[in-house]
Amino acid sequence: MPDGPRLALQHGLPADTPAFAQATVHGLPVFLDSWDADQQRVPGSEMYFKCAFAPYFRAGQPVAMLSLASQVPGSWTSQQRSLFGAVWRVLGIALERAEQATQLERQEALDAFVAFAEQSTTVTDVYDLAQQAVRVLRTTLGDVSAAYFDLDGDMWHVRAWSEDFTPEILTVLHAGIPADAPSYARARHSREPVFVAEWDANREHVAQTEAYGAGAFFACSVGSEVHGLLAMGTQRTSDWSERDRAVFQAVGRSLTLALERSAQARALEEERAALAAFARFTETSSDATDALTLAANARDVLRSVLGDVHVTYYELTPHGWAAQLLSGELEGDLPVFMPPFHEGHPVFLDGQDGPHSSGTPHDTAAALALYPYSRRGEPHALLSAWQPQRRAWSERERNVFLSVGRSLYLGFERLEQTAQLAAQNAELEARSRALEGFADLTRDLTLSDDPYLLTQRAQQVVLSLLPSGYALYFEPEGERWVRRAQTGELGSDALQAVAEAGLPYHDALNLLRPFTTLEPYYQDQYDEAADRLDDLVAHLGASATLPVMVAGHPVGVFAVVLFGERRVWTAADRAVLDSVVHALGLALERSQATRQLREERAALEAFTAFTEAAGTQTDVLALSRQAFDVLRTRFSDTSTAVYHEVIGDHFYARSWSEDIDGQDDLLATLQGGTPLTAPLFAEAMRTGEAAFTAHWNPEREQIAHTEAYGAAAVYPLRVGGQIHAFLSLGLRRQRTWMDRDAAVLQAVGRGLTLALERADLAEQLRRHNLDLGRANRELLSANEELEAFAYSASHDLRTPVRHVKGFSELTRRALHRGNIESALAHLHVIETASERMSAMIDALLQLARSAGAPLSPGPVDLGRLVVTAQQDVAAEVVGRDIEWLVHPLPTVQGDAVTLQQVMTNFVSNAVKFTSTVPHTMIEVWAEQGAAEVTVYVRDNGVGFDARYASRLFGAFQRLHNEREFSGTGIGLATVRRIILRHGGQVHAEGHRGQGATFAFSLPHKPPPH
Repeated sequence: MPDGPRLALQHGLPADTPAFAQATVHGLPVFLDSWDADQQRVPGSEMYFKCAFAPYFRAGQPVAMLSLASQVPGSWTSQQRSLFGAVWRVLGIALERAEQATQLERQEALDAFVAFAEQSTTVTDVYDLAQQAVRVLRTTLGDVSAAYFDLDGDMWHVRAWSEDFTPEILTVLHAGIPADAPSYARARHSREPVFVAEWDANREHVAQTEAYGAGAFFACSVGSEVHGLLAMGTQRTSDWSERDRAVFQAVGRSLTLALERSAQARALEEERAALAAFARFTETSSDATDALTLAANARDVLRSVLGDVHVTYYELTPHGWAAQLLSGELEGDLPVFMPPFHEGHPVFLDGQDGPHSSGTPHDTAAALALYPYSRRGEPHALLSAWQPQRRAWSERERNVFLSVGRSLYLGFERLEQTAQLAAQNAELEARSRALEGFADLTRDLTLSDDPYLLTQRAQQVVLSLLPSGYALYFEPEGERWVRRAQTGELGSDALQAVAEAGLPYHDALNLLRPFTTLEPYYQDQYDEAADRLDDLVAHLGASATLPVMVAGHPVGVFAVVLFGERRVWTAADRAVLDSVVHALGLALERSQATRQLREERAALEAFTAFTEAAGTQTDVLALSRQAFDVLRTRFSDTSTAVYHEVIGDHFYARSWSEDIDGQDDLLATLQGGTPLTAPLFAEAMRTGEAAFTAHWNPEREQIAHTEAYGAAAVYPLRVGGQIHAFLSLGLRRQRTWMDRDAAVLQAVGRGLTLALERADLAEQLRRHNLDLGRANRELLSANEELEAFAYSASHDLRTPVRHVKGFSELTRRALHRGNIESALAHLHVIETASERMSAMIDALLQLARSAGAPLSPGPVDLGRLVVTAQQDVAAEVVGRDIEWLVHPLPTVQGDAVTLQQVMTNFVSNAVKFTSTVPHTMIEVWAEQGAAEVTVYVRDNGVGFDARYASRLFGAFQRLHNEREFSGTGIGLATVRRIILRHGGQVHAEGHRGQGATFAFSLPHKPPPH
């Protein structure tokens, strides 16, 4: 088959190809005695004269087509038709049989899968499951050998096998197959079935298997690990049939599922055993009050659950490890006892010698388990268990030992906590008085989240439980300690004035010490020199300063000062102060969390409201107005919101909330631009975060006509990592910012930033798509022009060359005969051909320049282009009856020089192809679209065959004889190239003898160049 039709068939033909569609509709062969490649839409098949097609159906639907093509002209003979019909029917029968065979193989694989699943429903033992898989393979496939292996170290060992293996082969399998045996390793690593044809025992590293012709391997995985390998071999053939492969894969998958189910069942049983041991130990130890009773309970539970196991509980004494439940001791430095403490977790040692009561190793090798117990980071006790026989610990035994050991650990913790609680009762009794008094403070928390009000309530509680005095609360602010709360008189007006003014941060040692050390500082007698207050504090006695901690960090210092003589702070006094200040920290933390929650909720509501309002909007000003609506909903009609864009070193208002419309002076100020040095905006620019100002001052903030506002804020809006604009908000009724209000503005600002970034990305994507579309169109045009150029080089340009060559020979002969007139006539033809070739070369150069010349976009008056075009063709219309209908045309964006070429070409063609019409009508008009403007030029000339409209804009593509209408065929190709570079399209409509309409479209926003 020639390359042309072969490539077309390989790429596929449309389902509605006429000949295919006809055969499909009738369901019978179709014979075409005359083949038309264009009509049938089969490119490259022009060399065929006749074709035949016959369809195939499955379940009433077409699935294939048999075709026959002949390069011999003439009609199909009856004999040829009969032969084609017979071949079609025989092939149809063969296809049906193949489909039936495939369905039968699938059914057998399904039957094998079901058979194994039914047999293994209640089986959980791995090797029993493997043996069932072997039996199913033998039952289903007959004369095959099957085996199941698991990996032990670097060898595969057989665990289940079919009865047909010879003793020699079984000896090899039991000895083990190397883990790196090629097919075994490939199945293990790929986790895919491996089928081996032409089995070679030496190559596969499996001795005694020379009689086999083919092998198959399936890796059975449980979780992420390969659990085993199902293998199968046959001596009847050297390769596997599709049926064999399907059955083997079905059984392998079914075995894998069964192994996963078995593993899950074993894990569940182990968990149940461990849980039962934990529950039993808990029941028996609930009333235990000493460590030995707990250890005895652990021993009894382990022996009851695990059976023949020896359990001993040891404690470390100065003389070594002493067995507290069994007689005898072990040496303190016995090596086997230390690994659990070094590793920090229980240790299982398989096949170790168990300790003997005399301190020497037990006579029988044992599997040893050790559970360590530490006290304050040092080894303290050890629970050991060992098996009297050499064997490894099973997963169930490990889980039971770990569960009981953990339960014993928790029991020890409970005993230690009980002892500690008993020692703390006295102190708790003292603290209870403070906590009872602090109950009022906790109730106040539900009424107010003011931290300083809560602090005053704490001060009142403390002073009600102590002798006469006062309480102060200070917080650091810059270089000073600022008083935030006070309860009680200080006993001195001068001292009160100092407290209100604040204390130097580094000089007030009584405050600095607890704040930096995070420890309370108690003085039985206040140190007058510590805070450098001299005789202002002579009337004071004892003092206590405690750090107030919130979320693990100090936020201030709680100070209590008592009047009078020296006083010793008792444990009860300290308990009162510690409890109250600790409770105050918790209350402040809850208060802070409550405030943050309210702020976050308000911010989330604002963010959600803006997100819902914004939706998929990408218009920047529309997004800003939606942000205004959300802000004014939160701050009522006493707020003003403005969206400013940064241009150079100023910012200009681009949109604003409706309340500003009546404030002409303010609006003019904002629209006229404000320097970025304005303090509030400069702060936002510097930090990249929202900036807030209270007690608004127009002069200070350098924004005139804003006297009506009390507070303001700006949020910087970033796009592409750069501050692109600002969202500002002014409040007329408020002079300060509440935290919740600030959170709302920040949430809306973040939402608007995300929306602006999304809008910017959408715009970039739109531009990219436009550029890509334009590039594709230019590439398509370039390819078409390249094809046309190749055609021209082989046809159009060669024609004048042939003329020159041929008529040169004729001229030579004429001169030889002395026929001067004939020689001159031949020379005239040569000159004409040369001029024709020169014109075609010039046209090609013009087309090339139209693609490479830079464009200078700008406003272009289309009406003026038409006037210029009419002037350009003035010489051609002399003496003709032409009626011009030029409608008003818009101004577009584009390159004026190249667009003039387009318009002149359209008008010139209209004049040229109406030269045979007595009365010529040429109409020019434009239509505006949402994204583009389209310009039309219509004439009543000779028109063209509409079937070939797509060829009009190709280089050297002419639909009329050159003797009728002159031209190179380059003009419309140049037009298409120019319009594509402007991001537009060209098209033409026409019919023979009915005129033609040519059009080009230009986008309102031309693409960048």
